[in-house]
Amino acid sequence: MPTTTVIETFPNPQPGRDFEIAINCPEFTSVCPKQGSPTSARFV
Repeated sequence: MPTTTVIETFPNPQPGRDFEIAINCPEFTSVCPKQGSPTSARFV
């Protein structure tokens, strides 16, 4: 059974300020929905 994840959002407390959020995940694994085999990747 698929699960659903809700992403919580909120207003920018400083809308006039430019900023960047960086997330570096060296490796994650998941299951390919088409073939059912393990899949790995890297997020930058």
